[in-house]
Amino acid sequence: MDTAHLPFLVLASCTIGLVSAQTPTAITYSGVQALDELNIPASADAYPWISADGLRLYFTQETADDDRLMLATRTSTGDPFGSATQVLPNEPIEQVSGSLSSDELTLWFTSGTNVRKAVRASTASPFGSSVQIALVGITGAVKSPTLTPDEQQMVLYNSGNVMLQKTGSYEYMLVNAVLTGAANTGPMKMSNDGLSVWFSAEYNGVRIPHRMSRAALSDDFSGLEYFAGAEFASGYSWIQPHLTPDGNILVGTRSSSGTWQGNDLFRAQGDGNTAIAESWLPSPLVFPNPARDRLHVRLPEGWSAADAQLIDARGRVCAHHRLAAGASGEILIPALPAGVYSILLRHGTDRLSERVVIEE
Repeated sequence: MDTAHLPFLVLASCTIGLVSAQTPTAITYSGVQALDELNIPASADAYPWISADGLRLYFTQETADDDRLMLATRTSTGDPFGSATQVLPNEPIEQVSGSLSSDELTLWFTSGTNVRKAVRASTASPFGSSVQIALVGITGAVKSPTLTPDEQQMVLYNSGNVMLQKTGSYEYMLVNAVLTGAANTGPMKMSNDGLSVWFSAEYNGVRIPHRMSRAALSDDFSGLEYFAGAEFASGYSWIQPHLTPDGNILVGTRSSSGTWQGNDLFRAQGDGNTAIAESWLPSPLVFPNPARDRLHVRLPEGWSAADAQLIDARGRVCAHHRLAAGASGEILIPALPAGVYSILLRHGTDRLSERVVIEE
């Protein structure tokens, strides 16, 4: 059973040499709301998946029997969702973290340590009995399977996000971890075209939606971005995001207690002038900022490793750390006076300096 479902990042910057760093500026928008018509108090509502037109919402809900996949519909994107019904009412097993093909005829979900698949002939027909998928190289609990349109690749959460390759009709083999460089990364969902992944990670101490993209299915995901806005309250974790293809509707899970029962559903929707797709900004390399006892440093894309130094205003090195690619390296801050410092990253002949404020 899932418990905390997971899932820090802002600053001014300067550049030295060949690498340039971007300074994110938050874009405000309106519309983050709990889906109170679907959420059941003190019961888990999680892992939402929204249809391309925004009219059908599939999600996991804790019921008296077990966790079940549910479907709620509405007639327009301006309407609330109607009452939810079970997607697989005849399957007496745990059903968690469902995702669908773009035509909504194929359903993937998890049940404990298993990934299962169900199909149907049309959206007006019920799904048939699910079948178990063999996972080679995977042990332990799994969550959030999403697949490319050709079903050749699967992104799956297994104590971290991993990529699997299809090796048989009902078999997938572990290929590699999906590295983000972000802190506290949560389960991913792939877009229907397989070219983007959405997930939660920490930004300034709050777990909010992030994404990465790729140009082709043969590429790795890169270009870490965060979902900008001023409405993600720090008392919650905003996790398990999924978006419509046009980026105008985002749904996700809002967790208030870090427990499975503390999860409920939320949505954010463009206001007609600014689509949600326009609210993604490049994620900073050093976070949080201001900082107190520790910093996380994410390497620029293309860097295989780096030496990171924390330097005070007089040019003295106060801390040092060796960083590896794809990881969010943590630098413990020694007892230092409050003030403005710099993080200097070195990779071969490349240099990058980020300004950071340290508080007492």
